[in-house]
Amino acid sequence: MKSKPEDYWQNPGFAYKYARNNLEGIEKNLGVQQFNAQCMLGIMQGISYLCRKPEKVMDAGCGPGHRGIAVRANMGCYVLGLDYSNAMLEQANKLLKVVGPKHQIDLVRGDVTSLQQKTDSFDVVFAYGLLMSIPDGQKAVDELMRISKYGLVTIDETDRIMTPIQLQEYTHIKEEVFPGRIYWHDYMKLFGKYRNTVMTPLKAPDTWDLGQPPPYARFIVSKSILPV
Repeated sequence: MKSKPEDYWQNPGFAYKYARNNLEGIEKNLGVQQFNAQCMLGIMQGISYLCRKPEKVMDAGCGPGHRGIAVRANMGCYVLGLDYSNAMLEQANKLLKVVGPKHQIDLVRGDVTSLQQKTDSFDVVFAYGLLMSIPDGQKAVDELMRISKYGLVTIDETDRIMTPIQLQEYTHIKEEVFPGRIYWHDYMKLFGKYRNTVMTPLKAPDTWDLGQPPPYARFIVSKSILPV
């Protein structure tokens, strides 16, 4: 019985299926392709909002690495992909072998709740679906903000924008289909001690044909901390 995140993310079979579904979906399904493009534009816009000319960014919880590769190719900055799953990093390494030199990123294994990187060692940190996969969201946010000079851009599912039908379906997925994989956090509370947070709901395109559209939102969190 799977009951915690590592039961999924550290499993080579799950990592392979996750990577394949992501990459094949973007390639073959128009709705997924358009929604992914919207998400990537949101990530890159958020990075540029926090730092006009970033030189060094981290893709936290990089998974198979395709989003970090896209940021590297489109923004030209150094990208470090970090994940705690050896199985996911293996999938990312496979992808890096088939992309061109302008798409290359570095990879490292690490735990976002206890990072080895120095304070302010990256201009911006970005993530996709990371915080919703971590039990201790606050510890992860504080570590990601610590290593970033300017802030964090993250895209996660949030019940703040769910319709009742979406809430019912995703509660079923959280509790019955993938128990221990998904954690709901009050993201505005997690980011509350940082001065500025912007939340933008991401609407799935009309071409979305895979059931209920994903209730994702982008959060841009700036580094300034409110005085205690």
